[in-house]
Amino acid sequence: HPIVPLQDGVEDLSQLGSPKGFVITLGAFSGGMFPLADLVHPRVRSRILADGFEIRDILLALTAGIGAFMFMKSAREDKEAASRVRILGICGMIGALCFPMVHALTAVYQSWVVEGHQFGYVPTTISYFGWILFLTCAVSYLPLSGRTRGKVSPYVAGVILFAATLLTLGINRALVEEKIGPTSVSYAYRTQQYYAAACDGYCAERDYDQILAVNFDGVHENMMFHEIMLENESGMPYYTKVTADAGEFFDTLPVFENPGIIIYDEDSNVAVMTDCDAVTDGRAVTFDDIRIVSAHGGDFTVSYEEEGGRVSYDISLSAGEGATLENSVSVDTSTIDVVVR
Repeated sequence: HPIVPLQDGVEDLSQLGSPKGFVITLGAFSGGMFPLADLVHPRVRSRILADGFEIRDILLALTAGIGAFMFMKSAREDKEAASRVRILGICGMIGALCFPMVHALTAVYQSWVVEGHQFGYVPTTISYFGWILFLTCAVSYLPLSGRTRGKVSPYVAGVILFAATLLTLGINRALVEEKIGPTSVSYAYRTQQYYAAACDGYCAERDYDQILAVNFDGVHENMMFHEIMLENESGMPYYTKVTADAGEFFDTLPVFENPGIIIYDEDSNVAVMTDCDAVTDGRAVTFDDIRIVSAHGGDFTVSYEEEGGRVSYDISLSAGEGATLENSVSVDTSTIDVVVR
């Protein structure tokens, strides 16, 4: 359960929010994974309109639509079965609304949604199953109760499921392409790479007491969980501070004895770790060795600018493995570049 640290302690999770905030937060946390809910993102809609749909998507959606048509066409009225399905559907709806209810009552989580525009949280994944159960039972209840005797109903059901399936496939692709939220490939790669850097143990070996994590995402813009990961996986002291804010890092640099830096290279999906020995024009400079770690492994070329010009090295890494490049001259860390060979 996340406790968000503040300057003078922690947020009070027992403080209740407002009734309006409760309704908004309950809706966001309960329905964040509701089918087609991601269409609220303008970038998702724009991507779908720009890219259209692949033939494979259309064929899959067509299969789903035909399946819905055949189900509605062949289903027979069964009052007893309809009663059981109705009870299951109600249970699903209750479960979908109850799991995030405690979170929605608190002022902390209401602020996440109302002020921070949070679209879902941990209970959302549980509510998803409740809403899927409810929707499945609702679709089954209609023919079993005899409410779809008309000839038009099977066609309507087929068209609706065809359209919903096609949009869902478009949404999934748009979320990946636009790198929206923690579901994106980019977020997953960054987290995997940070974990590999933590497990590598180089930060603990260098005894860093403050770390600038460049291009890494925190949780709700907070790096507390990254600090915990370093502590748990590499044995770093509990007081080690991790920040993604370069301004904050440079402002507090004189307070710390052994500052370090972890850089995520998005093109090659590796982490670069080294000391921060000086700051030049707002950029970290190192006079020490440079460590490269890869979560997935591969062949890479590492290059950077030093006093004598640009140098490069070829390295090969297995998954989770790291390599140290010996260095004793001034290197601007912003010039370090890693490419896949």
